[in-house]
Amino acid sequence: MKDLNNAINLLTLNNEELKSLESFLNLNLLNKQFYRKILVRNFYSVIESDLFVFRELIKIKLSIDNVNLSYEELLVLTSEDVSLNNDGSIRKTQRFYNFESLLRFTFNTSSKVFNIEKPNYGDNNFKCLKQMSKRRNDITHPKLYKKQIIEKEEIELLINGFKWFMEYRNLIISEVTSWMKVTMNK
Repeated sequence: MKDLNNAINLLTLNNEELKSLESFLNLNLLNKQFYRKILVRNFYSVIESDLFVFRELIKIKLSIDNVNLSYEELLVLTSEDVSLNNDGSIRKTQRFYNFESLLRFTFNTSSKVFNIEKPNYGDNNFKCLKQMSKRRNDITHPKLYKKQIIEKEEIELLINGFKWFMEYRNLIISEVTSWMKVTMNK
């Protein structure tokens, strides 16, 4: 129940941030590099938080319903590597995956567990999402001045990619909500 509450709280926080962004999306602000960078960082922060929530919801559903996932899929869900210490005790370390791989895994696994259609990874807006994730890395880990400049056209790519994400996100949330209503009424 603690994991479910945490997932719901994170999802609620993301929704509040998205509502706050409405006032932020105006041309006067978005003509300034500072605000463009904030927008890129914030969109990907929301995306990564949602992806975490979806993996948590998958784990919760697995604990309640009989859904078959492979051992490897379960390992990725935990985001942990396991090894042994010299004394034979288990040592866990956090595992990090690249953005696109983790997004695809999370969406593919969500589609399997919640019985929804997989997203269209051939969509141009998904390509925008991937392209701008690389730009997010450029501004988050600055190495070259020219990569710190976010062009107006890149903001359009960002919004298109985010739209693609939000459409599938909303589909997952709808299915999770339906599943929770059925599960709670059992």
